Amino acid sequence: MNKTLDFSALTAYCLLIYWLSDQASLPAPMWFENQDKLHHAIAYGIMGFIALRAFQHIVSKPIILALLSLV
Repeated sequence: MNKTLDFSALTAYCLLIYWLSDQASLPAPMWFENQDKLHHAIAYGIMGFIALRAFQHIVSKPIILALLSLV
């Protein structure tokens, strides 16, 4: 992907997370206790991966890139 598309994907995903977090309540079946923590970990893991792809166009050192995508 190119730089513009990667940053557009990151921005769109961040907006999606913001929009979902702004909802009063989202219907989700409860299969086990604390499943919302798992949902958050998966959602932010996906966002970290998208951020990694977006920032690889700017940062050349892999360790800085990994740390930046974790923030």
